[in-house]
Amino acid sequence: MRKVAVMTDTVASVPLEMQKEYGIGVIPYHIIMDGKDYLETEIDMNQLYTRLKDKENLPTTSFPSPAEFLQAYQGLSQNAEAILHISIASALSGVYEAALRAKEMARKKLPQTTIEVIDSNDYMDC
Repeated sequence: MRKVAVMTDTVASVPLEMQKEYGIGVIPYHIIMDGKDYLETEIDMNQLYTRLKDKENLPTTSFPSPAEFLQAYQGLSQNAEAILHISIASALSGVYEAALRAKEMARKKLPQTTIEVIDSNDYMDC
């Protein structure tokens, strides 16, 4: 069992090879196109970029819910004593707050796992 599992979201654009090599957990955003909700990891990005270029019928996005974060924390806790989640800057998205809410939920469900959520906004001037 590892001491610490690292987690982020798809906005960080961590390459799949690096995710696998270092065991980095990545939670996807949602992309809503044509009334359907897709996980960012399941969508054809070429189709998305084409739509963005056309500037018509633009998709929207939403961040993962606290329940989705909790599920990800539960998965990572199977192989790690602690989880370090590095979030996109709170000034840019509500994902940091969702991750914090999930951390609070995890205190009851995962009492043996330490979870720390870092706001990357705090490190933007470094």
